[in-house]
Amino acid sequence: MGKVGIKRVYRASILRSRRFFLLVSIVVFVICTIYFEKSIPFFNFTNNSVFSLPKDYDIIAQREAFSNQVYDKWDRQSTKISALSFNSKCQSYFQQLKKIYPHDIVDLEVLQYTPVDRYLYKKKKWVREREKSMKKELAGIGERFHPHHNIEIEKEFILRSYNLSVHEGQTSTTFNHLRVWGNCFIDNNTGESSDQPDYKLAGDFENKLYPWLSKSLPIFQNWKGEKLPTNELPIYDRSKKSSSESSNLFIRDFQLKSNGKGIVIPIVLSSARDRQLSNVCRLIKVLRALKNTLPIEITYMKSNNDLNEQEMKQIIEAARTDVSKLPSSYKAYFELLHRDQTAKFASEKDFPKQVIWFVDLTPLKNTKQHPLVAKNYIYNSPSFIYTLGTIFNSFEEAIILSPHTIPLIEIEQLFQDESYRKHGHLLFKLPSYYQDSKIKKFTPGFHEVTSLIENHIYPSDSDFEYFNIPKRDKDMTATKRIYRDNFDKLIDSHMMIFNKNEAMSGLLLSCNFQIYKLLSIRFFTIKDQLKLEHMWIGQELAGHMPNFNFEYGVGTGILTPRINRASEKVSMAQEICSSSWGQINMKDQLLYVTSYQLDNLFGDSFKFKQDLERKYVAIEQEIIVNDDGTNSTHQTVDRSLFDTKVKLNPLVIENIMKAPTITNPIFSENLQYLEPSQSWIKQDNFGGFKGFPYWCSYDVVGDSIDGQRGIVINVNAINQARFKFLVDIWQTNVI
Repeated sequence: MGKVGIKRVYRASILRSRRFFLLVSIVVFVICTIYFEKSIPFFNFTNNSVFSLPKDYDIIAQREAFSNQVYDKWDRQSTKISALSFNSKCQSYFQQLKKIYPHDIVDLEVLQYTPVDRYLYKKKKWVREREKSMKKELAGIGERFHPHHNIEIEKEFILRSYNLSVHEGQTSTTFNHLRVWGNCFIDNNTGESSDQPDYKLAGDFENKLYPWLSKSLPIFQNWKGEKLPTNELPIYDRSKKSSSESSNLFIRDFQLKSNGKGIVIPIVLSSARDRQLSNVCRLIKVLRALKNTLPIEITYMKSNNDLNEQEMKQIIEAARTDVSKLPSSYKAYFELLHRDQTAKFASEKDFPKQVIWFVDLTPLKNTKQHPLVAKNYIYNSPSFIYTLGTIFNSFEEAIILSPHTIPLIEIEQLFQDESYRKHGHLLFKLPSYYQDSKIKKFTPGFHEVTSLIENHIYPSDSDFEYFNIPKRDKDMTATKRIYRDNFDKLIDSHMMIFNKNEAMSGLLLSCNFQIYKLLSIRFFTIKDQLKLEHMWIGQELAGHMPNFNFEYGVGTGILTPRINRASEKVSMAQEICSSSWGQINMKDQLLYVTSYQLDNLFGDSFKFKQDLERKYVAIEQEIIVNDDGTNSTHQTVDRSLFDTKVKLNPLVIENIMKAPTITNPIFSENLQYLEPSQSWIKQDNFGGFKGFPYWCSYDVVGDSIDGQRGIVINVNAINQARFKFLVDIWQTNVI
């Protein structure tokens, strides 16, 4: 056979193989579609099967057909159901649900392999892109695009839209079951001995609703290297009654075993591993300086190699080693407090050794039944591991601290916060950034999935009618910033406080929220970055109002010399700039600051230090008219602010900026009174390296007459000395 003949045979072989591949792909697609539909028995479109497609399909309109089969049945006998006791309603609900779901409700494998195509929410764009890809596929097998292919594309769009709608319905109903289960068996504190929850029935659903969770507790190891027996927790509060009888409900039993108050520091997978470890040690030293007596639990995932034995030793040294020296700033602080300077500060009483436990979260993951939990990124992401640490520590009440937190008050005071005691949790808001937080370009599906969450995932009228689960307050100021004003970030991850007796079901829901790719269209994350919006969303999903600290994050530092202010449009606004920010309570007490300003200095710091010097050394040029009529320039250099304050303490805190909260930039038409258009402006070129961003905050936005105003708080001398002492403890080696 000649070369031409060989080439023809080769081309024919390629064409046959490509046609075969295309045919196999179509068959696999149809089989997966049928399997997917059969895997969701509760959601029913009787006329829209794979083999009988409608002429068109509206995903949004189909949401009106979403239903909870149990509630549908109850609506037909509402008088009878309403007469039942709370626990009898719970029993009836899950007995009926057991008939509907003989197997899984949350199917991890289906969730993992179910495609979620955001472009299905934008038909024209989807059809246009599908036409391009089909032409390319056809060209690969030597065929051309014909008009009948448009009909095939239309049918494919309808079929895929149908499948997405089915998935939406499944998601809506599943979160309904999760919410009712938590309300009935986790948040249920009725205390009526004659009407106890049916925990055996609840246990039948625990694995169906939280299949990623095994029934093994974390491994607890103390600073001495002693490990507790399997499924045992440390005991901090012996007064709390602990039942030896199992309720057949793993989560409930764990909730009852949790005891005492303490601090949790989650360690997660990080590209800056050394810095994270260093910051944990520095944080612990600050806690010692604050005379903390609360136990500390360090949560981590051993299977991810988040923390090794050598790193544990470093943490123990920071927590337990005797103090050898202290920064000189402690003397000035104690002099202001009129303390006896003959007393030795570095004593057990004044610098107490910390009780440290290491908590390996690895046993929590149900890798035997679901191997994908071991390897899949979702279950090993920083956000998911952080959430597990928030839940599965041993405390009944816990303060969660990020390694980037520098607390400035005795930490135990936070448990006395009035709003925390009322709601069972306390969250904090980031500074009210517009830049990098306001979403300006909406990706396909953004608004559609937002509507799905608000109207079909959150508590419904039936939830309230039958279980008294409150519906979400859509006018709540804090979360309205996300849903109405289209901001991307709200929660400050550096400190959170939870009481498990009040917040547990919401915390569990926040875990499941993360495993749905569909919901990530609205609440997207960047790989290896910590983003915790699900923490407040989980509380709303459970029917709890998320309790945020009233104030947004505040600017902390020292006022910029007027000549050096970053904004060119400044006449009256005062400015505070820093990579760090803080949080204050209702009494304007500074609770903590973040460590990012210092992190930047310990990184590639030369350019950052250089820019700090330029920022705080005031250089003014004055034109002087000489006797002979000529002009000369006189330069005045004032280095006092930099040399006596910023150079000695780059995180100096003399002022606190409560910047105005805006939803859009404010531009002034009055050229005489121009002010910054935003309350926080990022300085992109400051520092000259990829460190943590440097922000400047302002107390006047828009114009100085009709613009929005904030407040600058002057820190008194005692607190200035206190903050300097604690920051010095953080950045110096005291042991």
